[in-house]
Amino acid sequence: GSVMAFAALGQSLESGPSKSERGRSRRWPSLVGAALLLVYVVRCGKRVWDWRSSEALYMADALAWPNSVKTRHQLGTVFHAQGRYEEALREFDASLEILDDNALTDHCVAQVYIETGRYQLALDRFHKILKGHGVGFSAFNLWMLYVDYGFTLVALGQHEEAIQPLEYGLTRNA
Repeated sequence: GSVMAFAALGQSLESGPSKSERGRSRRWPSLVGAALLLVYVVRCGKRVWDWRSSEALYMADALAWPNSVKTRHQLGTVFHAQGRYEEALREFDASLEILDDNALTDHCVAQVYIETGRYQLALDRFHKILKGHGVGFSAFNLWMLYVDYGFTLVALGQHEEAIQPLEYGLTRNA
């Protein structure tokens, strides 16, 4: 529908008013249409500019949709990859405040804790994940949950408890 409206506007602007339609009453729809087209072009340009980096894209989306679970999670993964751990945790926590039953986001939190040496906090997060529904995990990525869980147990000196999750995770990755 909007394409047809813009096409009609373009044709009207190109051809101009006929001799019988000349005057102020015929010009204002064209001016309004041109103004709307300008707003559309500027906003499209801004949105395309948001795609210059993952951080810029997800930051713009988080500002526009602060209650989007996926956007907050994705912004957290960008910060995590950049080594900005506290900012990553802030975004992951914001995502979990919206929907707490997201095991994949909880796993990302646990990974940050592992990478920053906070193994007990990581273990607590793994216990939460294993008691939940496993949202975000499937046959293709379940192995990493168990490998990270086993690694955390080893880091905490719980070697015997680590054997089963490590074996399970490594078997699933084969």
